[in-house]
Amino acid sequence: MKRVRGAMAGGAVVLAATLAGGGPAVAAGGWTHAAAWGWNAQGQLGDGTQTARSVPVAVVSSGLGLVKVASGSTHSLGLGADGTLWAWGANDKGQLGDGTTTDRAVPVEVPLTGVKSIAAGGRFSLAIRVDGTVWAWGQGTEGELGNGTASGSGTPVQVAGLTGVVEVAGGVQHGVALKSDGTVWAWGANDKGQLGDGTTTDRAVPVRSGSSAGYAHIAAQSVTTVATRADGTAWSWGQQWPFTSVFTSPAQVQGIGQVASIAQGENHTLAVRTDGTVWAWGVNYAGQLGDGTTTDRLQPVQVAGLTGIKQVAGGFWMSEALRSDGTVASWGLNYAGQLGDGTTTTRLTPVSVPGLTGVTQIALGDRPGFSTASHTLVARSVPKPGFTVSLDPDDVRLPAGGSIEILVRVNGPGQKVTLSTGAGKGGLGLPPGVTARFSPQTVRAGGTATLLLTAAPDAPPSHGESTAVGITGTSALPSGTSSTSLLIYVTDPVA
Repeated sequence: MKRVRGAMAGGAVVLAATLAGGGPAVAAGGWTHAAAWGWNAQGQLGDGTQTARSVPVAVVSSGLGLVKVASGSTHSLGLGADGTLWAWGANDKGQLGDGTTTDRAVPVEVPLTGVKSIAAGGRFSLAIRVDGTVWAWGQGTEGELGNGTASGSGTPVQVAGLTGVVEVAGGVQHGVALKSDGTVWAWGANDKGQLGDGTTTDRAVPVRSGSSAGYAHIAAQSVTTVATRADGTAWSWGQQWPFTSVFTSPAQVQGIGQVASIAQGENHTLAVRTDGTVWAWGVNYAGQLGDGTTTDRLQPVQVAGLTGIKQVAGGFWMSEALRSDGTVASWGLNYAGQLGDGTTTTRLTPVSVPGLTGVTQIALGDRPGFSTASHTLVARSVPKPGFTVSLDPDDVRLPAGGSIEILVRVNGPGQKVTLSTGAGKGGLGLPPGVTARFSPQTVRAGGTATLLLTAAPDAPPSHGESTAVGITGTSALPSGTSSTSLLIYVTDPVA
């Protein structure tokens, strides 16, 4: 067998590598990818370093646009448009799900397919598959994996007994799930009543939170769980901030209604009302309530100057909000640059994250152990990536009864490409007696495949007339094609 070699494609490609100071324009129907900022000691920003960032940097491309993100204490998750799952950052408890305990500064693929939603707890991870089941991996000492054990797992395991799940959330050591029937279920640590089952008993399998249905959204962090109901009310259980008491069953939050979405920080809660305003309550040590003070609040107060908000996120003594125009505002603690505004100045009212546009989702996680810095992830739209197909070489002499390998490069970031052969310019496809096989047939843009051409012993020689064969790459997410031609000369059999 003759082997034809060519230079391999380069390493991973960073999409939208520089966001601060102006990112790329957002195209209609654009592709999505992730950016990050804040604490990065375990590589949780996914930019290939362990350097904290006070402005957004792009997560190294996984080879496919990331449409959803989730932040744990020191690890991160991303969901690809094709349902593939990616993880990066700390992995001491197997929370990246790749079967190792090796930290990763760039995304690695998690062996779980068909995923539609994700969440991250302190040192564990959660995913909902398209069939409505929930899967978990990472730390399990308090039953965080919900599979009936107190053991961790470095690969995904199914949470027991849950079907029809539409949302998941993770606290530092407990998981929460919202089912399509409006009921909430929880498992893991329960020392502060964060499971909402009326006890403080840890649970290794899911138990129902309260007896009511009608819940619309859930959130969790630290030892507190919060939720909204379809009637616009907000509910909370677990540790109540700044109280020292705990609620072991869901209790309605007073002083607020018409709540569209909700988020939980380390010790404060954020809510978006249907009019696009943001309200906050709880501990306010670093101004995380955004009302211009450092006064703790027992009932919701309005965050200053924010309108048109569609999502909020809470971290350790800090908060963020996503505007309907795709820009992000942040406020609160900022000693490690976790507000993303290019400074380390704590803010008592919201400031915009400069140069960041096209954001579709934001995520903040629990603080990392005894540190006091969170990290932020965002999914954002970017222009659709393109790709080209090239060959090395682009013409071959193939002896009858022989084989030859051609290197096929798919150049460009961002999507999966399926390779095929067909008629080239002015050609009729493969010569008689010649077959073609790609290995692999589907390759991520930025990668390579091998094309094996084989001629049957009785394949008729070309006798100086080459055949132009088209090599085409086709992608579905987003849709696109690229083609090149290969000239094939079938020669007499090698003696």
